[in-house]
Amino acid sequence: MKLLFFSPDKSEVAEVTKELEIAGIACEVRRGSGKHHRDCDFGEAEIWVQRDRDCHRALLLCVERGIGFAKRPAKPSMIESWTDITSGTRFMDDEDSGERSSAAAHDIKSCAHRMRKLKAAA
Repeated sequence: MKLLFFSPDKSEVAEVTKELEIAGIACEVRRGSGKHHRDCDFGEAEIWVQRDRDCHRALLLCVERGIGFAKRPAKPSMIESWTDITSGTRFMDDEDSGERSSAAAHDIKSCAHRMRKLKAAA
């Protein structure tokens, strides 16, 4: 048995489980492993592929359908590159001015500035 995916979102777990069952891949859903991190219960459900030989097919199915670990974000991130955060470059270029709010751009710039200060101090 191999762990394929885990999530606190029950509907997401149900969707992945359904797709696996349709594809004929036997899986098991385990809830609440009983392990707590610093006394916090994350309430995550895990999907385990029962036969190891089906694991690769299950991974490919998730990627193909864009489900589970391969789920695409519904809305594109404002952060195009982690380099943008650490260097503070490419924010509010002329071509971007209509797409991003100035408040969000200001927040990102100030965060990038603080990160540069922390790196320089280290």
